[in-house]
Amino acid sequence: MRTAWLSIIALLTQSCLQSIEEVDVDPMALLQGLFSNPASATTASGFAVGGQIYGDIPTGLQLDFSGTDCGAPQTISPSTTGSYQFNGVPDGCTAADVLISLQPTASYCSIYNNTGRAVSGASISDIDLYCFAVEMPAGPLIVYENAPVTIDIRLSASPGLNPVTVSFASSNVGITTTASLIFTAANYGTYQQITINNPADANLLAESATITSSVAAHNLTDVDVNSFDTTGGSTARFLFVTSGTHNGNFAGDGALTGSNWMQKADWYCSLPANRPASLTGPENYRAVLTDGLLRVSQVGSQLAWPVRDSVAYYGHDGTPFATANTDNVFTFPVSNPIPGGGNYWTGINTVATWNSTDNCNSWASGSIAFNGSYGIGTFTNSSLINQGSQSCDQLKSLLCAQDLRDSGDGTISSAHQNLLWQKCESGQTWSGSCTGAVSFYAYCSSANDTCNGGSTPGSLDGFGASPAYNYCNSLGLAGRSWRVPTRAELQELFRATRQDSSLLPGLVTVQYYLSTESHSIDRAYAILFSGGTEGNLMKNSTFRIRCVSDGM
Repeated sequence: MRTAWLSIIALLTQSCLQSIEEVDVDPMALLQGLFSNPASATTASGFAVGGQIYGDIPTGLQLDFSGTDCGAPQTISPSTTGSYQFNGVPDGCTAADVLISLQPTASYCSIYNNTGRAVSGASISDIDLYCFAVEMPAGPLIVYENAPVTIDIRLSASPGLNPVTVSFASSNVGITTTASLIFTAANYGTYQQITINNPADANLLAESATITSSVAAHNLTDVDVNSFDTTGGSTARFLFVTSGTHNGNFAGDGALTGSNWMQKADWYCSLPANRPASLTGPENYRAVLTDGLLRVSQVGSQLAWPVRDSVAYYGHDGTPFATANTDNVFTFPVSNPIPGGGNYWTGINTVATWNSTDNCNSWASGSIAFNGSYGIGTFTNSSLINQGSQSCDQLKSLLCAQDLRDSGDGTISSAHQNLLWQKCESGQTWSGSCTGAVSFYAYCSSANDTCNGGSTPGSLDGFGASPAYNYCNSLGLAGRSWRVPTRAELQELFRATRQDSSLLPGLVTVQYYLSTESHSIDRAYAILFSGGTEGNLMKNSTFRIRCVSDGM
């Protein structure tokens, strides 16, 4: 029986092959066709509907398919670029839509040819998506009051055939931004600019915002912005009490940067962790602390004292505190207590003269053997600076006054030095930012004393052919007169910016900045900002310069 069945199968196979040869059909092609499902063929599994995904990887994308006589609705989540498809769509499907139900988490996809489609004897493969992100600079960005900043924006990939509108919004009504930009397939990779502005307001608050980009209400990239008020020009200053506390020994604290107690106390004030959260800027702060020697508060004998006459001081929340009088001290009562109060070292004993006797052995002792004067910030009377004395082992805060401040006009003012500094590097110009190439200038055209009065010691004062003197003298920035700084002024600027030099864009720490002082017949003093190092270089060598103007 088995032999008979095999004979029958062989005869049938031979007959089929003979029939195939008679109609001139490739038997292998016929067999492949029996097991394949080409897109243009009607099969039991139906047709495919889809297209291509171009651009960025669409992480989180979700697509929905539905229509009339199209079978059950389908949902897919493509996770790569390239082709995608919905399968098993019946022939005769009409009014078919492919819709984006979830946009990607970090990008946006534009979809084309996706509505009112019909399946009629063939699959659909032209419903394409173009996915892209909005490229913004990394933050946080710094924006000063009334000094708009422009930032570059572009798309990471083409948006496809139609233009897309990228909208921008600020989380803070006090900080404004350009509303929108339009990108196309032709310009998506070309930077366009938005302008961020912090208009003038009535307080001295440091503000912050998040600038968010979006397409069709789908949020994309954002950038954080910190703004700094310049209300009151270059004269207004913040005053605050540190959140951290310290005993009376600042000189011996190896964790603080500085060569003496004064520099270390100033460093302590400028530590971001010790400031109120609203004071997030790069501005430098000085300790309102005296020992009668290094930092002298006494009226008529002040030295390195951080309070400056005619300067309006504000609490960190913008509350008016007091304006310093012509003696560079405060007249009591002041307008308001210090926000948050606090208990802090001052070293001030006599309110009438602001002299110092109790100062923890020049702030070098943390023991009970010495006492230090302190103040309390909840008062408006003289207890603000002298509530009494306590032993130096006690932990107290510091009262800190802002020193450097961006004036918003290309200058930086220093209350401590009573000076105005050029913000940009020598040769650059200010137009909301520092632009142009840096220029270098020689102390003197020849390596001798002709530019500093004919002998050393001496300073630049219009003698001889001095490119450095001529540059600063002709600067005219902010309508002021300018000069080359002294080495002591440069060293103070170094100390004020070593914790955060962003107030002086382009500051180079590995090159010397020229001072006005002659070192010897053929050499001049210069300061290296990597460590405040003092050097002397040939007078006919070229240097960077930061010009200075007297008075705030």
